[in-house]
Amino acid sequence: MKVFVPEKLSELTLDRYLKIMDVPEDDPERGVKLLVAFLDIKEEEARGMDLESVQRVMPYLYKMMDADQQDYGLQKLIEIDGVEYGFHPNLSNITVGEFVDLEYMCKDLNMNMTKFLSVVYRPLKTKGRGTYSIQPYKGGVEHEQFRQLTMDVVMGVLNFFLHIGLSLSNDLLKSSPEGREAAT
Repeated sequence: MKVFVPEKLSELTLDRYLKIMDVPEDDPERGVKLLVAFLDIKEEEARGMDLESVQRVMPYLYKMMDADQQDYGLQKLIEIDGVEYGFHPNLSNITVGEFVDLEYMCKDLNMNMTKFLSVVYRPLKTKGRGTYSIQPYKGGVEHEQFRQLTMDVVMGVLNFFLHIGLSLSNDLLKSSPEGREAAT
């Protein structure tokens, strides 16, 4: 049996990643279920793999599960099924609906990742030289298409928000009385 083994995040879809993350750590069938999700094969095929093949595959799986977000930049424009999507071009001007939905989705990001992505990435309305605008937010829109995104794109989005959070934390610390004293 020949299977495709993803070796980097750009070869692993969000759908497969979420299936991997859904396998409980205490599940006695964890190894088989991880192989099924990672290799996108049937359970019988995973059970029929020889140990040498499994030993060659598992390092790639563990590498994906421990992927360092620092290596992935934000991709502002993406395409899914022939539709171009743009990352929200001005997060300081998000609507109340966007804010409330994002805040709720962040409570369980793995469970809500496709919904989260459907808020920050929306179909393009216009596209020009280095600029674009996105469709207005309607809430409750289709989001399952985002399962097709590769994990390098998803990690780029998460990395973007991580850097914003760190930057805001540092600025807040510097502006506090304790932070100003430490700087002098």
